[in-house]
Amino acid sequence: SNPHCPEQKKVAEEVLRSMKADQKPLILVLNKADLLPEEERKKFPQLYPEAVLISAKTQGGFQGLLTYLETTLQGIAR
Repeated sequence: SNPHCPEQKKVAEEVLRSMKADQKPLILVLNKADLLPEEERKKFPQLYPEAVLISAKTQGGFQGLLTYLETTLQGIAR
């Protein structure tokens, strides 16, 4: 829901790169999905295909996050 999301993501990626952590598996979790209008929410898969949208307030998206974590961790364990 933050209009500065792209800039914040870029800064976070730069910090991870400076820590040499950018080669590790990353999970992009975007909170406050409940504040996004439906039209904006529909755009996220194209804008951030690696992102998982959640809402801490409504607890929406947590099952998708857990599934994503499980899949990612299984891939690392192999």
